[in-house]
Amino acid sequence: MRAALLEPTKSLHSYEGFFLSYLFKKTSVCVKINYKLKFTLEVNITIIDGIIMGIVQGLTEFLPVSSSGHLVLFSNILGINDPGQSNLLFDALLHLGTLIAVIIAFYKDVIDLIKEFFLVIKDIFTGKFTLKNMTPYRRFLIMIIVSLFPLIFIYPLKDKVETLFSSVLFVGIALLITSVMLYICDKLVIGKKDMSNTSYSNALTVGIFQAVAVAPGISRSGSTITGGLICGFSKEYAFKFSFIMSLPTILAANVLTFKDALEEGVKDVNVVPYIAGVITAAVVGYFSIVLLKYILTKNRFRIFSYYCLAVGLIAIIYSLIF
Repeated sequence: MRAALLEPTKSLHSYEGFFLSYLFKKTSVCVKINYKLKFTLEVNITIIDGIIMGIVQGLTEFLPVSSSGHLVLFSNILGINDPGQSNLLFDALLHLGTLIAVIIAFYKDVIDLIKEFFLVIKDIFTGKFTLKNMTPYRRFLIMIIVSLFPLIFIYPLKDKVETLFSSVLFVGIALLITSVMLYICDKLVIGKKDMSNTSYSNALTVGIFQAVAVAPGISRSGSTITGGLICGFSKEYAFKFSFIMSLPTILAANVLTFKDALEEGVKDVNVVPYIAGVITAAVVGYFSIVLLKYILTKNRFRIFSYYCLAVGLIAIIYSLIF
């Protein structure tokens, strides 16, 4: 059931009173935005759907079980299976909530890295910049930047990657791959590298693991932590590197998705469920980070390996039946 569309030539502000009253009377409101930034209203998914998706995002974004894979599965279960831009925008906004969670969880490191970033800019313009004898946080900053390079080769494949978000079968297979990776992760010998002695090859290796994880069903946190441990990182540093490097990645993904939405037009952008989803994802995401750190220190990644194995098999069976 849909609400009558507003005339496209009228401003959203002229309907402000109607919008607010409608917001509290209906379970959800949908704002359709076209490239001219004109607005219409429609009823679509509920606030409960948004909260459920926020919980799923907050739990699975940081726990090594693939948030994108779970969002594909839950979207199909809830019937939100339009593969168009609206689903991609919802996914981007939920990731924005978890972006906030990372900033809060690592706020001290984020502040130090921001300070170091501006010091680097200053040194570049004053001719004092050098890659020799770097401070730990400057080296950390440079390594984070280097780790992003592999993503450059993923962007041209963006459209093909997006089509994978409609395939439950692919997600199931990818979750099986994640299961194997997490099992191996628990068996690795733990190194002692930290931000003061990370090499460029280490950063690139972890970056490649992150690039592969753009596919739904491949855990980003699981991939990058595993990649860090393979490179000889300490557990604490592999954990920190994994989450700090996600900040520019998530931010860039959101910017690109919003840009595409405004240029091509977005259908069924549901305001209330989106807000509920973002807030829920941020809160649940923060506690998931705390939980993951505890589990990592206790060498219990195999728990997630078994979980991904089970969900992957269920997803494959589901795709074959339905």
